[in-house]
Amino acid sequence: MTGRNYFEDASESIDREEKITEFNYEDYLNPELLKGIDTESDDFKLFIKTLNFYSKTRLEKLEHDKKIFREFMPMLAGLTPAEQKALIHKIRNDQVQLG
Repeated sequence: MTGRNYFEDASESIDREEKITEFNYEDYLNPELLKGIDTESDDFKLFIKTLNFYSKTRLEKLEHDKKIFREFMPMLAGLTPAEQKALIHKIRNDQVQLG
């Protein structure tokens, strides 16, 4: 339903993908955007922490998808196979339209 393998992370015990932090923001933000900004200010550090919080690694996204799938399974169990197929088809089409 999510377009991803539920067990995609089976061989990975540690999420090695880095997220933006106050120590590596230069790797994520265009240097032109940083001109004239006090990168030592508390506001900038809060901005970077906010970016970190709202960004998700591939494994974090997968875990989120798994959670939604687990919550959705009881609803699917009460449907006939034809209804399940139609619902999954609708969900996939909605995802494509949302981009």
